[in-house]
Amino acid sequence: GGSESAAGHGDGDGPSREQPSRLAKSQPRISYVDGRPPGPTLAERWRARHSELVAFRRRFGHYRVTRSVDGGAYRQLADWLCRQRREYARRAAGNRSALDGERVRML
Repeated sequence: GGSESAAGHGDGDGPSREQPSRLAKSQPRISYVDGRPPGPTLAERWRARHSELVAFRRRFGHYRVTRSVDGGAYRQLADWLCRQRREYARRAAGNRSALDGERVRML
């Protein structure tokens, strides 16, 4: 009881070690579906890559993004575009796909 609260005032032992866990329990606990802190959403990341693709088209005049274009500067864009093409093929075959109608129109 009372001795516990007195001991928790800075002697370095016992109940003072418990204080952080008690404080942590009083804070709202945030859980993330994928276990990572919030960042750009999947939709935001998709739109950002699409914008990169549009910029690539303006610069080079085509959509043939390869991993070696411009010394490998577009490697991540090439990988993303490869995934989009694969998802489009799945959709076209009538299978489940990450590409919805809006994204297909954008591409």
